[in-house]
Amino acid sequence: MIEFYQVSTESEKVSFSPFVIATELFLKHKNLDWDAKLMNYIEVKPTINSLTDGKWGYVPTLKFPNGDIVYDSLKIAGYLDEKYPDNPILINNPKLDELLQQHTMNCAMSACKLSLGDLLIHMDDASKAYFIENRMDMFQITVEDLKSNRKENITSYFDNLKPLIEHLSKNKFIDGDKPLVHDYVLISTIQFIATVSPRTYEELVENNPNEVFKNWVDRMGSLFDGFLKSRKTI
Repeated sequence: MIEFYQVSTESEKVSFSPFVIATELFLKHKNLDWDAKLMNYIEVKPTINSLTDGKWGYVPTLKFPNGDIVYDSLKIAGYLDEKYPDNPILINNPKLDELLQQHTMNCAMSACKLSLGDLLIHMDDASKAYFIENRMDMFQITVEDLKSNRKENITSYFDNLKPLIEHLSKNKFIDGDKPLVHDYVLISTIQFIATVSPRTYEELVENNPNEVFKNWVDRMGSLFDGFLKSRKTI
């Protein structure tokens, strides 16, 4: 079985990385099972460094039964399409790439300001210190940003959803008639919110005034026998 290395909270053992969630969906898309190897933040780099002979230090990282070790979510998607070519995950669409990038830079930023504080509460002290010192830059926010006005960030999130909503008003999924890489990557950022901060998920998704967006989230949550809807949260 595929060994799937993931980062999780210490006590509840909740896997929360959006890149891990996207990779889980890639594996589900290919109908592949995995064995989750959970680690706290300070265990990730030494464990993955050892596994990859120092070439990589992050999650997601997969070790396949044939001995192949693959890391980085989009590279994993490419590997899966190469080794399991039926039902490809990846699609070449620069306009959708731009839509996804816009969402990451704008909506995801507001969501992180609203939700990361709740994640930190559930981390052990060592992982919390490591996250603040080494990983906050990845989200391009500071600890002070976590104290910013919730109402303003919620309003910003809703406003920045407009390009996505416009696209979804004409398409069942971001990638058209069926979900592919853009759907999986974007829903993983939303599932991250649901995982680490249920109150933020309620504010941004459940209380979202736009039915088109909520219907897409519901469709994605219903895939693979409701995998995301039943996925463990904090």
